[in-house]
Amino acid sequence: MMDWLAHWAAVYYDPSVLSWRMVPGYLGSALIVASFLVRTMIPLRALSAASNACIIVYACFDAQYLTLALNTALLPLNILRLVQMMKLVRRVRSAAHGDRTMDWIKRYMVRRRCNPGQFLFHKGDVADTMFYIVSGAFVSPSWASRNCQASSLASSVCWHPTVAARSRWNASTRPMCW
Repeated sequence: MMDWLAHWAAVYYDPSVLSWRMVPGYLGSALIVASFLVRTMIPLRALSAASNACIIVYACFDAQYLTLALNTALLPLNILRLVQMMKLVRRVRSAAHGDRTMDWIKRYMVRRRCNPGQFLFHKGDVADTMFYIVSGAFVSPSWASRNCQASSLASSVCWHPTVAARSRWNASTRPMCW
């Protein structure tokens, strides 16, 4: 058996396959495979950027110019997306632990007064407005049908789920000022 293995190694073994110049290519390939195994975006981008760097080194050693060009273009993109994702995670964490009142949004809003009996929106209106109720109360027929009562909603936000779902107000939703 050893004679067969020695013969195979003598005929088929290529020492350049395991040379030091090939190590960055193998490492980059392993990092690419590892990037397919992670489930979250930050490790994915970090592994992809590391694999791009390894493959750039390998492509320089082995004179593979198309591979070099591709990974040179992908490296800054992966780093940019990694930095953006890390900033987003930081901002979400600070928002989760920060001011939970909606006072910060007031500076972007316009004050609007409504009279008793006035409708805020009607069926079919485009859902492009968010109402911040500072004082008073309103009633919504769709919420009233779910045993919700109109009450004082000082410093609360009126945001109906149809805004996110369909961008049009639902047929039974017509909040009315009291």
